[in-house]
Amino acid sequence: MSNTIKLKRGLKANLPALAVGELCLCTDTKELYIGTDSGNMLLPSLASPAFTGIPAAPTAAAGTNTTQLATTAFVTGKFKIQETDDFITSTLPNGAWGGVY
Repeated sequence: MSNTIKLKRGLKANLPALAVGELCLCTDTKELYIGTDSGNMLLPSLASPAFTGIPAAPTAAAGTNTTQLATTAFVTGKFKIQETDDFITSTLPNGAWGGVY
């Protein structure tokens, strides 16, 4: 059994106030909007920088120990890294596992 999804469509200039959860496709700009409690909200394109290219994220404060993702700025600030032609040596905090890679 299949489900049907209905959405409004039309020119952006004629975009109506959408009901909560209602979708509308602007046929001239190819933008997709959804109705929310606070009005119409533009949904991001799959080709937006949020979903393509190099992702960016805020860098956690020093000493953060949570399940959030670590940025390269956080990691390189946490460890002393020395590179040579043959290997990379990292000096890790006391009690951390590590060595030569």
